[in-house]
Amino acid sequence: MNENDLISVPIDHADWKNTAWGYGLMVDRRNRYGHKGDGPKYSAACFHFMKSGLTGCVLCSAESEGTATTRLLSIIDEA
Repeated sequence: MNENDLISVPIDHADWKNTAWGYGLMVDRRNRYGHKGDGPKYSAACFHFMKSGLTGCVLCSAESEGTATTRLLSIIDEA
């Protein structure tokens, strides 16, 4: 994925800065791209971290939104 494949998305969220969409994935140009989702009693997150080249996924039973993202970012920290 290169910069020509990305469409800027003007959102400001604690987990996402300098954001874009590309190939159906959310991109934080600083450090990662991937996708997350939450639903009744589950949370999922899968991201590729550009600095380290690591890719991680967390799928879990959860009562609150963002649980999988929080867990994944605590394992692979590239802030």
